[in-house]
Amino acid sequence: MLAHKTLNRSVPRPGGNGIAIGGQGTIQAQLNNNGVPISLPSGSSWQWSDDDVQSQITLDPTDPTGGTIFITVPANDTSTSLTVTASTTDPNGAAVSGSLVVPLTPGVNMFTVVVTQIA
Repeated sequence: MLAHKTLNRSVPRPGGNGIAIGGQGTIQAQLNNNGVPISLPSGSSWQWSDDDVQSQITLDPTDPTGGTIFITVPANDTSTSLTVTASTTDPNGAAVSGSLVVPLTPGVNMFTVVVTQIA
């Protein structure tokens, strides 16, 4: 499981573990108050986006807060990274968001040897 990421940064944080192209990664957001995790205020929810038009974001059905997502990257994606952003509303009613740069790595190559008779 990935560590919780602070949501009060305006510049994307580096340091995502990476998602293999053709694979899936799990991303989680946590609202913090002065570095201390807090629950979302009543009526707040998470909004997720990323800048890779080919990827797909799916909410984790086991997280009722909406704070955990899966990002699926198709096998034909040519991007080298994506920036995922989580946004919500803090207890004071202000919009807050945080972003994380996630590298996209080549998928696993499966090499095989084909032996044929040619004469």
